[in-house]
Amino acid sequence: MNVCPVLLLKISVRNDMKLEYDPGLIEEVIFGELKAREANGDFSFSQEYHSSADPVYENFPFDERSVQFKKIEWEFFKKLDFSKVIKEIFDEFPELEGRAAGGVIARAVNPFDEGSYLSKGMNQDVGQRRIVVKLLSDRFREIPYLKKLVRHELMHASDMLNEAYGYRDERLGGNPMEESIVKERYSTFWDIFVDGRLIRAGRETISDKESRYREFD
Repeated sequence: MNVCPVLLLKISVRNDMKLEYDPGLIEEVIFGELKAREANGDFSFSQEYHSSADPVYENFPFDERSVQFKKIEWEFFKKLDFSKVIKEIFDEFPELEGRAAGGVIARAVNPFDEGSYLSKGMNQDVGQRRIVVKLLSDRFREIPYLKKLVRHELMHASDMLNEAYGYRDERLGGNPMEESIVKERYSTFWDIFVDGRLIRAGRETISDKESRYREFD
């Protein structure tokens, strides 16, 4: 995944983790916000955006415009407090400190693509592992659910980084169909385990006990 260097956000409140954002996700979020506000009759945000973006065409050559647009989109992303929301959820998991080199908030292409996994550095050093959370851009228009979803995924990441949990990234089943069935059922158990602990801790998550029971059934 290519992550633009200008979009690097360093967290320093509870840990020294770095968060990186997929420029494609940020672009989708900003343009989705523009479209949603215009649909509600609010054009002030669009006017503000264009007052920053339109001069790029006059002041920068063609090959430099893409970087400038990304910088502007990143500034608006921060202005809308979206980066703050993500940072606050990461701050709820101080146990991640020292276990991961950072996090990446990436664009999911569909609901089935959403989720989290661990990415390693080029040298495959354990200390270079990063937490990748893939999200749909629409999630940023429903902040309460976004918080629940990211919290749920970071609980998964916490398990993956906890040696006592025993997570292993390996093939399951004898063939692709069998592996898909095993993964689906294992995922159900894991989601129940994740949400159960969050609920007992008094923290909001994406599903309650009754919904998980129906899913299990």
